[in-house]
Amino acid sequence: MIEHHYGYGESSLDRKVQDFPRDYNYNDENARFRHAGKVWLEADKERLLSEVADSLVAYGVTMLPTRVVYEANRDIIRAQSLPWHEKYTHQSLINWNLPNPAYHGSYHYDWTSDDEYYWFYAFDLWGDLIYEFNKRGGRVAYGTDDNYIWATPGFSNIRELQLLRESGMHHLEVIKSATLNSAQTLRQEKLGLIRPGYIADLALVDGNPAYNLRFLYSFGALATDKDGKMYRTKGIVHTIKDGIVTNNNRLMEEVAKMVKKSKRGVKPDAITKPFVIQ
Repeated sequence: MIEHHYGYGESSLDRKVQDFPRDYNYNDENARFRHAGKVWLEADKERLLSEVADSLVAYGVTMLPTRVVYEANRDIIRAQSLPWHEKYTHQSLINWNLPNPAYHGSYHYDWTSDDEYYWFYAFDLWGDLIYEFNKRGGRVAYGTDDNYIWATPGFSNIRELQLLRESGMHHLEVIKSATLNSAQTLRQEKLGLIRPGYIADLALVDGNPAYNLRFLYSFGALATDKDGKMYRTKGIVHTIKDGIVTNNNRLMEEVAKMVKKSKRGVKPDAITKPFVIQ
């Protein structure tokens, strides 16, 4: 199993090493993540989407992209201003995400427009590779690498599905990646399908995720009824795990209480200060 994106672009280079600057320091996360995106500009696109994709399938690789945890790199302001941060992202996680060389994944203290361009390009080409790998019969599994780089658990799970869809995979293939493919990757024979004798770990959703993956968010998504009237769906209504039924609205209420408590007395930080009314 290959997690994240490492090694793909590098495997297609015309030489054996990417074009690191002479002062490159691997222990500097700001530089490391910058060049992890920039290497995709050096990639031989034709080789990547043919020879490398074929090799990955031939060796039986499972891809676990975790694209959501890197999305901030292509638009850091979007990631920092996601609407659920205020109500559902715990302050301890906000503090970890703030630019700070002492914390892993908190490297956006000198993140430039060029860096966002590198990662915007990388996401497109990486998505093309996922598509070609999947088309050739490779197995794409599902995960998020949550708690880093402005990825809030739960919300980023749904966003990861959207980012796999962005690669061009069919929406049914995306759902399969998060169910059967992931169960097979973990060698869990009783998970991944709804079938007699399987473990009934289920999410009961208000709406069909095959129609709109955003139906899976806890706040649902806007839709229209048969009369054209707009309404908001209810998201995941119940979760069943090990036979225990959880009411998701009650669960989100408890999360909101914990987050509200965590934010008491918190002052504006380097990210929010320019937008706070004094």
